Amino acid sequence: ATLTPDAPATATATTASSTVVAANPGRTNLVIINLGSVYVSLGFGAAAVVGSGITLAPNGVFEMATDLFTVGSVTAIAASGTAALSIQEYS
Repeated sequence: ATLTPDAPATATATTASSTVVAANPGRTNLVIINLGSVYVSLGFGAAAVVGSGITLAPNGVFEMATDLFTVGSVTAIAASGTAALSIQEYS
């Protein structure tokens, strides 16, 4: 199947867990890149917790794979300060 990219997006992870990608029942793939200089942890359908679950190092990349695929919301939390995230979703 051909992937259809949505518009590229950005979000900012802070020291409070917040939604960085809304739930999308049409999602077929998702890539999140940590552009910040601090670690960022991700949560799937639940609040993100620092240092738990999938944690991206600075310049780290998360690509949703078929064995851990979800169409639910994605949350993020920065270990300290803030971190810019680059997001590419496909529907």
